[in-house]
Amino acid sequence: MNLSKNRSVAIDWLKPTIDSYKLNNNAHIWLIRYDQSDLLLEESKYILSDAEKQRASRFHFEIDRKRFSVTRGLLKKVLGKITSKPAQEIQFQFNKHGKPELIGSSKNIYFSVTHSGNLGLIAISDLAPIGIDVEQFRKKMITEKIAKRFFSKLEVEAFLTLNENEKLQGFFNCWTRKEAFIKAVGKGLSIPLNTFDVTLKPNEPAQLLAVRYKNETSNEWVLRDIKVDDGYASAVILKAKAELFLKHYWYAC
Repeated sequence: MNLSKNRSVAIDWLKPTIDSYKLNNNAHIWLIRYDQSDLLLEESKYILSDAEKQRASRFHFEIDRKRFSVTRGLLKKVLGKITSKPAQEIQFQFNKHGKPELIGSSKNIYFSVTHSGNLGLIAISDLAPIGIDVEQFRKKMITEKIAKRFFSKLEVEAFLTLNENEKLQGFFNCWTRKEAFIKAVGKGLSIPLNTFDVTLKPNEPAQLLAVRYKNETSNEWVLRDIKVDDGYASAVILKAKAELFLKHYWYAC
């Protein structure tokens, strides 16, 4: 699916095929519904390392244990098929900001994961750094105080112009787009949140407007919304030219 600049398109989530594991200068996005992921949870018992299983066990709530196990298990399964390795042999290293990177691949493979509520998303690309985020709407978060803490001056001004019916979607449009960018850069919250601007108004194209962080520039990045369930916002960003940003969507469960 080719997304030209500033065009909004419907997404067809497809069941995985052999093409799901072929990367050719593009990006693949996988969708997880945790209430339908029992098979993936069972598979994760044979995929996760002992350390990963111990990490899962430390989560207090069962849903958090399930989200971690299913998401990490699917990530390793997909990366294993892409690299022709058993899923159990996929290993990660982490930079000083906690961003995971694949160990032992003969080519660069970039990935990002996110989950919120009942939904999880995995983005994988062989083209360039990629970041993805999904958030379930939480009405108690959409306050001017929180916006001023986490948004740039331009974003706060845009948020305050929205009418009451737009603020919920607009707030989480901004939140997910900023989170996706931070994940793609891979430096966590060491990137000041006021050093880049994104669009947020509902029904307007997702766009990285400006970046005032070191050597990054906005025209190096392509930002897109991902249409998931009602009550959620999601965004993905890739460091590539718009005409190269090909996306394929796979419905894992």
